[in-house]
Amino acid sequence: EERLFVALALLFRHKGARRTAARLDVFGLLENHRIERAERLGRAMRVADHLAGASKGVLPHCHLTLRDDTLDLAIPRQFAALSGESVETELAVLGRLVGREACLVVAPELPGRAPRAERRHQ
Repeated sequence: EERLFVALALLFRHKGARRTAARLDVFGLLENHRIERAERLGRAMRVADHLAGASKGVLPHCHLTLRDDTLDLAIPRQFAALSGESVETELAVLGRLVGREACLVVAPELPGRAPRAERRHQ
């Protein structure tokens, strides 16, 4: 069951769509909450990949935080140029999956919460 969970998370990371997983008929093999968790994990990996791409050393400086009403992705100002449309799109999808509004936060330094004025809601 754990191997299937990891495989499904990786499928969501690479394909990003439930219909692809549905064609493989794996949904009956895991409980629904495990499928949803695998989808969230896969989507989080997609956000990370779109953000960092081939750039080394970016992800340790970025923070993804689930708050009461938002899903915040905080990026240091020196990496802000990496946060293009594809990152914003993937972050918005992940936000919907966790039931929160996605916010991209350009932070002067991390860790720490950036001021509200610097947030870009998706």
